Amino acid sequence: MSQPLEMRHLRYFVAVAEELNFTRAAERVFLTQPALSQQIKSLEEILGVTLLDRNQRKVRLTDAGQAFLEGARRTLHEADRAIREARRADGIPRVTLGYVEYAFQSVAGPIIRTLLKEHPEIRLERREVPHYHVAEALEDRLIDVGFGVLPMEGPNIENQVMGQAHWQLVVPAKHPLAKLKTLPLSALEGQNLIMFSRQMNPVLYEQVTGRIRKAGIEPSVVYETAQLEAGQNMVEIGVGFWVVTTYIIADGLPPTLVARDLEGFEPLQMGMAWRKGEEGGPLGTILKRCRGEKAGWGF
Repeated sequence: MSQPLEMRHLRYFVAVAEELNFTRAAERVFLTQPALSQQIKSLEEILGVTLLDRNQRKVRLTDAGQAFLEGARRTLHEADRAIREARRADGIPRVTLGYVEYAFQSVAGPIIRTLLKEHPEIRLERREVPHYHVAEALEDRLIDVGFGVLPMEGPNIENQVMGQAHWQLVVPAKHPLAKLKTLPLSALEGQNLIMFSRQMNPVLYEQVTGRIRKAGIEPSVVYETAQLEAGQNMVEIGVGFWVVTTYIIADGLPPTLVARDLEGFEPLQMGMAWRKGEEGGPLGTILKRCRGEKAGWGF
């Protein structure tokens, strides 16, 4: 008897189909690459069709895979909407926060801790939402407030700036670059670089690599990650230097690493977004806390 089709199969497949790269998709859904490959293989066995053509160079959707992708997206969207409607109907005050955990845990963690202490009656939930999907998730009522890089634009979306973040380069504490307070972009010449996963923010990724190219340097990105610990570990074992923002490493680095400001980059405007006219109730409580001095927005 074949195993039943589960929602996780759909989420895993959508990740692979959108990334067309098992390594990036595995990071996105927090699985190892072999485990993700096995899940996709199981899904194909359940369906009795081949969804992906794989070889050592690339992954592409088959015709069956393309057709299944559209249905999988619709199913996930409707399932999420049904969950939200059911939870809203049970009368328990709930607020769903949307953000990328890798990027905003240092901001959201203190907010969540304080809110749970001061307002235990509010049920807080989190969805993994890149900032460029926050407006869409708000309009679809999948989240109530989103954190990210501003602007997060939509016809009925409010934004509020909560702080600025600056670009830095993380290097070993004993490296000669660690002796400098700020680094020119020329310091990246010939260096292997570690970057945030392109999937997390494609526009920002292109802006960063484009700025480096504008300085006459071809960025040698050897590793992309959506995990804080991975970025640190890659630097520690000598894979390369980590291009990162101050809000990512707001909780600090191990003593073996240091972060130095990179010249040539404009600071990022960081903040939150919510639907216009919905500042009351539990959400209003959260917005008030986020605006407070102790909300954790100091980068």
